[in-house]
Amino acid sequence: MRKDDFLNGNNDEINYNVHRYEEMIRKNDNYYFDVIDFVNIIDYYIETNKFNNALNVVEKAILQHPSSTEIKLKNAQVFINKGKPIEAQRILDKIKEIEISNYEIYLLYGALNLLLGDEKKAIRYFNHSISLSPEDKDEMLLDIALAFEHARYYQTAVKYLLNAYNYNSSNENVIFELAFCYEKENELEKSIKFYKKYLDINPFAENVWYNLGVVYNKTENFEKAIESYDYALAVNENYASAYFNKANTYANNLKYEKAIEVYKEYLLIDKENPQVYYYIGECYEKLKLYKIALKYYRKTISIDDKFSDAWFGEGIIFWYNNQLKNAEELIQRAIYIDSTNPEYWFTLGKVQIDLNAINMALKSFKSATELDPYDEEFWLDYADLLFNNNFKDEAVNSLKKALTYNENNALFNYRIAGFYLKLGNLKDALQYLESGLLINFDKHKYLIDYFPKAKAIKEIDKLINKHKK
Repeated sequence: MRKDDFLNGNNDEINYNVHRYEEMIRKNDNYYFDVIDFVNIIDYYIETNKFNNALNVVEKAILQHPSSTEIKLKNAQVFINKGKPIEAQRILDKIKEIEISNYEIYLLYGALNLLLGDEKKAIRYFNHSISLSPEDKDEMLLDIALAFEHARYYQTAVKYLLNAYNYNSSNENVIFELAFCYEKENELEKSIKFYKKYLDINPFAENVWYNLGVVYNKTENFEKAIESYDYALAVNENYASAYFNKANTYANNLKYEKAIEVYKEYLLIDKENPQVYYYIGECYEKLKLYKIALKYYRKTISIDDKFSDAWFGEGIIFWYNNQLKNAEELIQRAIYIDSTNPEYWFTLGKVQIDLNAINMALKSFKSATELDPYDEEFWLDYADLLFNNNFKDEAVNSLKKALTYNENNALFNYRIAGFYLKLGNLKDALQYLESGLLINFDKHKYLIDYFPKAKAIKEIDKLINKHKK
């Protein structure tokens, strides 16, 4: 998240030293490096998440500079990043005996306690570190905030970032992290505000335009999202993720022709991305251009034959075209690849109903409800299929089971009431009708639609009028 000179290729000296160090390792030689050079090399490997490499550099650095506190602190930092708090604490405790006023020690103690899940203790160490720090309070507060971010304590991170912002309102890293943390906390308007502040300082930051587009999408301000992605692409015409998200925004807003156009622009950069070919196929499917959709689904599979959604998409098209056996086989292929997708099982059940394979359809619907017991449609269709095929008790019991997952679902209560009415059990029908009325009175029309004769039953009419507002 935080910009780093060496990651952006802006620090030639650091890049040179990393290259020189790696050359030394390849040649199995021993070059001399100053302490600051070693520190920068270690930081490079930490920032690129190559912690084993960083630890190897530490070992070499200690051999050349055995008394260097900076190297020892980096050693502790690497252990923290590797999730080894005991080893880190051992090093920090030794350093503290000699340099009790070194604020960096307490920074690392804070990070160590975050690793151990003790936020309060971490805050005490961090605050003590701040009291000892001579200058650059905003950078130090930023470092502390990043430690909380990495531990996913975003609210606490925001507090330190706002403090840093008060010290230096033009610190781009602080502004970026504030926008990021507010996004994580779903305070989206605040996130937008700080991304805009960043862009006021640096309007050519394509990643920030991109992030702003993502947040606008979350607020359902789709025009602004598209505009933000366009700015990102104006800065960097090869920004693949911006094309991808821009196309997704169009597709999610049913603008399938525009989505296809942008997905195809993406393919000029990344020609073999199966996800994009699949999404293009899905757009053509939504436009009912099934032959073209099929072409793109098959292209997806030619790139990645384990892409289950593409097999499923092919199956859907064959289903639409009433080629039921082919549809069943293709959806089963998708399930073979990903047996945990409830939508696959549910759709397979529908195809099997069309094939009049009712017992198989029942098994497929049951699998869908087991994989996603919170989906209303799965349960209602499963219960109806049971009831309509003379599994009356099983139908009622299935929806009673559904209520254990969705206790405030009015439709389940109304449907059970409908089942009981069809079975001639008025007493139990009234019980479940009243439960439905208490949850959502307006939806009682679904009972009438399902069992129109209910209107003529005086007890039903009386109960509905009783609960009418």
